[in-house]
Amino acid sequence: MGAKVRFGIDDLIHNGISYDFSPKGMSIVADEVLPAKSNIIIEIDAEIGVVTVKGEVIRESSIPDLPSVMGIKFSMGIKFNKSNERLVRIYKGKNQVWDDGNNLCNGNRQ
Repeated sequence: MGAKVRFGIDDLIHNGISYDFSPKGMSIVADEVLPAKSNIIIEIDAEIGVVTVKGEVIRESSIPDLPSVMGIKFSMGIKFNKSNERLVRIYKGKNQVWDDGNNLCNGNRQ
């Protein structure tokens, strides 16, 4: 799975886990999701640091075959309003981080 996220319409009141991440959007699994066409603000706890992004919920669904482990029972797809350098760095780096000089540090901040 991906990074821990916090999300909401105006306030970061829900928790979830990211997956299918790209610089243009992502999916989130969580115990609660927002309805399709909702505006959303997301705080991504990535290895490069916390990244906050705004977007729109483009789909939401239940996960019927997944046991309610840790409260995860719903999924939603998000389209980001605007991509930025930090989102691209998360996507390209996967489990690696970059220092401020754009040098790969293999997970160890220098």
